[in-house]
Amino acid sequence: TNPNLIDEKILYQKSIVNDDQYFQPSKKIEEGQTYNVGDLINHMIYYSDNNAASILAGLVDADTLNGTMKSVGFGSPQPGNNFLVNTKTYAGFFRVLFNASYLSKDYSEAALKVLTGTEFSLGINAQLPKNIIVAHKFGEKEVDGLKQVHDCGIVYYPGHPYLICVMTKGYDYEKMVSSVSDVSKFIYDEIVEGLN
Repeated sequence: TNPNLIDEKILYQKSIVNDDQYFQPSKKIEEGQTYNVGDLINHMIYYSDNNAASILAGLVDADTLNGTMKSVGFGSPQPGNNFLVNTKTYAGFFRVLFNASYLSKDYSEAALKVLTGTEFSLGINAQLPKNIIVAHKFGEKEVDGLKQVHDCGIVYYPGHPYLICVMTKGYDYEKMVSSVSDVSKFIYDEIVEGLN
């Protein structure tokens, strides 16, 4: 609704969220620096910077955010739950982008292009050939000592792109992310074998 928003400049004054991610971003927004919305989107996606995500969420009023989340199948977020979703719903978000069924084709393609640049390489793309493009987003969370690692996206296998979403729970981030990678490799191998 506001194409100029991408260039709007915002001063990042102080940390908004607790920065206790296990998989730390290699690059974070810095206090006292000014960023435009496009830069914040890149930090949120490429580096999984939660402070950039919080700033962006603050730019959208709650009714608009809730309406958008409902429109793409996420349902209404519950206070404090950070948009709890299952694999079907999370994968559906990528389907909406792939099919350009919510945003225009140009905006959908731009969003997917950003998602191909995420620096997180330990999940679904870890064991895939380097020439295979993957548009994905990972997440991690810990609630009462139980950890979660999720990675979901589109694997652009030539001529046969496919959707994959793997969610894990446990007590060891390294084992969980390894499991995500193993499941992804298994699926990739099955698809390649099925096409040959």
